[in-house]
Amino acid sequence: MYEKIDKTKYTPMMRQYLDIKEQYPDTLVFFRLGDFYEMFFNDAIIASKELEIVLTGRDAGAEERVPMCGVPHHSVNGYIEKLSMKGYKVAIVEQLEEPSAKKIVKRDIVKIVTPGTNVDEEFLDEKNNSYLGCLDKDNDIFILSYVELSTGEAKITTFKTIDLVYSEILKLGIREIVAPSSFNKPIIQVLNKNYNILVSFNDETIIDDYLTSVTCELKEELKRCANRLLNYIVKTQKRVLVHLKSFSLYTSKDYLILNENTIRNLELVETNKGNRFKNNLFVVLDKCSTAMGSRYLKKSLLYPLINLNKIIWINK
Repeated sequence: MYEKIDKTKYTPMMRQYLDIKEQYPDTLVFFRLGDFYEMFFNDAIIASKELEIVLTGRDAGAEERVPMCGVPHHSVNGYIEKLSMKGYKVAIVEQLEEPSAKKIVKRDIVKIVTPGTNVDEEFLDEKNNSYLGCLDKDNDIFILSYVELSTGEAKITTFKTIDLVYSEILKLGIREIVAPSSFNKPIIQVLNKNYNILVSFNDETIIDDYLTSVTCELKEELKRCANRLLNYIVKTQKRVLVHLKSFSLYTSKDYLILNENTIRNLELVETNKGNRFKNNLFVVLDKCSTAMGSRYLKKSLLYPLINLNKIIWINK
């Protein structure tokens, strides 16, 4: 939990950092200072431990030195990836103007990297999709929407039980779920503690006009879930998402339902010991020439069709 700090006793630069940190209390702030990204206070303590880098201190106007650690700007992506894999969010603060001796350099957040939005090509697994999901509930129906930021794929579906939701999230490999702050707390705890999925809260469902076309054909309750997800993406990515496709609605009735235990026991995409790279059905069958083909094969294993006409049509 972020504790508000008395900014009056610190230097203008440190007050600038604290102003940004107050806006994003659940995020590790990478603050650009010359050739380094610096972290301060509790962020520095966390980052130094998780990244195994030296924790030092900085004179910042107060009697005690402020905890500090830093990483070179030219190798920052690797450090961000490590934190993302551990479930942290990282806010990238850049210098927006040339340094001047007369005034403090203007800085602001240019991007927020989260486990579900980290689509740096250097770290993407080309044979696995990287989805960011959103979970909502309307009466007795659970709604799950998700987006693949690297490809623009957007889908949405509904389930009657939470167990089916868990199975779907695990099959998709979703690492981050967006939800309203009022969402069922026990479900959030299960996602976080049992499945190591980061849950990010967002109550805003207003989106920019140019995004309305990707949700326009959805029913109102589905549209609310999709809009919540899009709003979160825009807030974290801080860029125009022109490549997003329209949300495609599908139902679990189209496929044979495979729960977590079935997938594990059949060793479809990993062995019982958790090995994803050998001795599972996907690896044995994967002779695909492209990453897209491999992803399609994996999807076919996890979502077997039960409609004979569709099976025949696909195999023509």
